Formats: sequence, C-alpha cells, structure tokens
Amino acid sequence: MALTPLTVADRFRELLDEKPGSWIFTSATLSVNEQMGHFTDRLGLNKAKTLLLASPFDYAKQALLCVPRFFAVTEPAGWGTAIGAYAAAVD
Repeated sequence: MALTPLTVADRFRELLDEKPGSWIFTSATLSVNEQMGHFTDRLGLNKAKTLLLASPFDYAKQALLCVPRFFAVTEPAGWGTAIGAYAAAVD
C-alpha cells in the first residue's frame, strides 16, 4: 500500500490536546524559502506564531563539501564507521 502525502496533523493535534501548553520547535531546517508554512501546515499548526532568526553559521567560510573519488565500503553494516573515519581525516 502506498499513501501520499502522509499527514501527521491529526495525531499531533491529539498530542497537543493531551499536553496543553507552549510548544517550541527549533531547528536550522524548519523553514523553506524563509517561510514556516511547510512545517506548520503538515503539523496542523494553523494559528502558530513563528519567528525566523538569522543563522550565526557562515556557510561560505565554515562549510566544506568533500566528495570521495574512491570509497570502497558500500554495504550498510560498515558504512557509518568507514565514512566517520574518512570525515575525521578531512581537515
């Protein structure tokens, strides 16, 4: 069975009703194009007050994209350990 789009709004509303109060969500990835609608709509938070803050992270100076040319480990069992060791060696 396939069902899209998946909605969690009804179940989340039950959680809000079970635990009333203030809910605060923080993440660097909650907004899309500097709008919170993608997040709030999916949770059914129609009356939510939202606030976007500027990131202190300087992507141009602090980000690094590393694409290994050869990476022998392909199976899931050893991949996490191998990629962790590879990333630790990147400076």
